[in-house]
Amino acid sequence: MKQAYIDLINHALAQGFKVSVWDGEAWPVKQSIKFREIIDAIKSVEVAELRFRDTEGNKCGWAEVGAYGLDPEETVIDHTVNPWLENWNELYNQTIGA
Repeated sequence: MKQAYIDLINHALAQGFKVSVWDGEAWPVKQSIKFREIIDAIKSVEVAELRFRDTEGNKCGWAEVGAYGLDPEETVIDHTVNPWLENWNELYNQTIGA
């Protein structure tokens, strides 16, 4: 089963969003469109916060994610409630049969 946080990052990048990663102390990744850079920053800590920005730089949402010790569908621990994140959540749930 695909991990939810990976699916979320793919969804954001496919929409042209940029992703920043907060590791609890700093922003090691700022407004990136590089999948591997984002994933590596998330995997460097137990829990990371993601900030999403659209192509104009507007903040579009936030998510708390964890790469370790969680079931795949639980790796997105929390997120902003807004249309595009709710859309992602619905699409992800369809892929896992929830």
